[in-house]
Amino acid sequence: MFDILVIGAGPTGLVSALTFAKAGYEVAVIDPVNRAGAAATKYSDRPPDLRTTAHLSPTVEFLKNLGAWNEISRNACALEKLVIIEDTSQNPTFGSRKSTVFDPLEVGNQNFGYNVPIKDNLEGLAKLARANRSITMIFGVGLKTIIQDDKMVSGILTDGATIEAKLLIGADGGNSQVRKSLGIGVKKKYTGQTALSFHITHEEPHLNTSTEIYSDGGPLTLVPMNRQTKEHESAIVWMQDADRADLLANYESDNFLSHLQEKSCDAVGKIHSCSAINSRPVIVQLTDQLIHRRVVLVGEAAHLLPPIGAQGYNSSIKDIRVLSEVVLESQNDPGLSATLKRYQSLRLPDIYFRAAGVGTLNFLAWSGNPLLQRMRLTGLNFLQTSKLLKKTAMRFGLN
Repeated sequence: MFDILVIGAGPTGLVSALTFAKAGYEVAVIDPVNRAGAAATKYSDRPPDLRTTAHLSPTVEFLKNLGAWNEISRNACALEKLVIIEDTSQNPTFGSRKSTVFDPLEVGNQNFGYNVPIKDNLEGLAKLARANRSITMIFGVGLKTIIQDDKMVSGILTDGATIEAKLLIGADGGNSQVRKSLGIGVKKKYTGQTALSFHITHEEPHLNTSTEIYSDGGPLTLVPMNRQTKEHESAIVWMQDADRADLLANYESDNFLSHLQEKSCDAVGKIHSCSAINSRPVIVQLTDQLIHRRVVLVGEAAHLLPPIGAQGYNSSIKDIRVLSEVVLESQNDPGLSATLKRYQSLRLPDIYFRAAGVGTLNFLAWSGNPLLQRMRLTGLNFLQTSKLLKKTAMRFGLN
């Protein structure tokens, strides 16, 4: 019998396992795909995964305390400034281009965090988990169903085996089998958008600055990269309505680069090249509850948010941090009802509040309505002139 059973070996599941192993618990990790094992290879037989994830400063501090940061940060790029550009230059009524600079020094931080390649993140976490004697990794089998009582929870696996634990953590993503097997409902909304993610090489240095450009069709975000190559590189997330995104993704390379160059407002000078494009629908999905007796949901099993403001993965790490804090404050049993209820009371309101904020920002950023464009310009003007408002916005994003 284990203390904790984690379903899912993505970054959220691995951080969960490492966190509780460090606290002295015996942990098992289950995943139907050997993602952690695959991450240990050098990807010699496949194109490199160049996607990245922004780790905001609270996440970085948590991973440093966990002893994981050095393993994942060899190609991390500091996010030292954020520039938001409202580009309405094509609008015949009030065409203009307004930019606002956010500096973390104004809220006492050296940077907003770091941009980390997804491959480095998974490789580093998997290496630490495999080396940890308190973590048992079981791959190639999935979760079939869950049985629980007042003293333990049992995961019935697809190969017929049963694993018992005091607490089961569902970290198995947006299509969570843990959530489905317990009948936990979700509120799900497809925004009508698609997120295109890829990376570019460009002429000018990015100066460790992340740039968000709001114009017709949807926001374009350029996030600095640091792969220690001779070329300047940035990761791109470009959100468009689904039909437009499909059209863009099928452009000839030269046409795509030309259109991207126009939309980039020359933030990084001339764009030289673009990697293969990854596309995925933008979905907002929130669970009705985070706990069910001795089961708790974390990460995308509990919440899916649009890729704006780096709230997705950082909210997942916040789930783990809060869960570990309330568990360690309790007695030896990590699955006590009162403990998990406290976790839910702390996290669920914050998740819904953050989702509302991100959803509103996404709506305003996406809309080409002249009135809403005017509202965006007015909002940026307020942020530019009010230090208090700007600091409040930065603190909200970081916390």
